[in-house]
Amino acid sequence: MAIYNLGVIIRFIRLKRGFKYAVTLMSCCVAFSMMYWTNWGSNPKIEQAGMDGSARQAIVTGNLIWPNGLTIDRKTNRLFWSDAKLDKIEVLDLNGGQRQLVMSSVANIHPYGLAVYQDMLYWTDWNSKSMSRFNLSSGHQQMIVKGLQKPMDIHVFDPSLRFSGTKVISFDTYASVMICALSTSAT
Repeated sequence: MAIYNLGVIIRFIRLKRGFKYAVTLMSCCVAFSMMYWTNWGSNPKIEQAGMDGSARQAIVTGNLIWPNGLTIDRKTNRLFWSDAKLDKIEVLDLNGGQRQLVMSSVANIHPYGLAVYQDMLYWTDWNSKSMSRFNLSSGHQQMIVKGLQKPMDIHVFDPSLRFSGTKVISFDTYASVMICALSTSAT
């Protein structure tokens, strides 16, 4: 089965037999034919590869413990992530350069899920049991939803942010888990 005009960012949790580490979250940026994922294992890291699995490489390997909450800012081509153990949010370019701290535990956050939309970074927070946002231009932080039990991931949907290229997504199943990969044909 082929799916056309799939949203730019696809996220899913990937499970596979034989992994000695947990791949916690994967974020695929179809427009650039790349996918990014976190690994909490004995050597925590953030990796990238082509949608077909080629050109795999670690882009963040240091100062990580429990990286998760990946999101891609399509406007600036930057990858944001949270670290649930270090209680911080960081960002870098899609090639692994220009790493910067966005927010740290000093801001009394325990971020889990992340989303970026129109210069705002949204996250779910396990300390305050809330959803908050941070204006990436002004630095203003605001709690926007309170009283959540244990908020996990967060997504923003805007139909105008749809991939309109010629790439095709094909789906296959493995251990009852859906996997997405770019295909070279539309069959």
